[in-house]
Amino acid sequence: MLRSAATVLALVLSGLTGLQAGPAQAQRPAQGVAVGGAGQTTPDYRVLLARYPRASIELEPAIRCRGAYVWRGFRHPLLGYFYFKYRQRIDWCFNGARITALVRSRQVDCCVPLWDFKGHIGNRTFGGRGRPSYYAYTQGRFQFCAAWCVRTRTPWVAQRVYANGSWRYGHGG
Repeated sequence: MLRSAATVLALVLSGLTGLQAGPAQAQRPAQGVAVGGAGQTTPDYRVLLARYPRASIELEPAIRCRGAYVWRGFRHPLLGYFYFKYRQRIDWCFNGARITALVRSRQVDCCVPLWDFKGHIGNRTFGGRGRPSYYAYTQGRFQFCAAWCVRTRTPWVAQRVYANGSWRYGHGG
């Protein structure tokens, strides 16, 4: 089957080359396309103070605050730009024994043309304020749609923060 140059260019830019030899290769994800990472930032005190009274996160020597984020994205295999990024951030205050204040946010950096964010499809949390740890998991759905939807990605990110200030993360999808 012959394709026009415009169709091939649109498929290449969207990451759908459609030039695989068979269905086994078409189902295997290309290496280096999905990426993710995490990092630590200064806590966002404006967000924490908007949710909790100043007394609950009073910055005495025993209470400290931290911010951490994790993200998962889908990148074009040849040109290197991102189709989208799915992110979660947790800002928390702690005193060594328990979490004293906590704010979680989920964000989407979206999207190049024809890729759309279709919503959050997963959300789990446990622990939290007054406890020694907090766990948050979220998953989103992105689809590549022109006349019909031909590709779906469901990235997920998870974080666990602790009352001693440490944290862990995972991502996939």
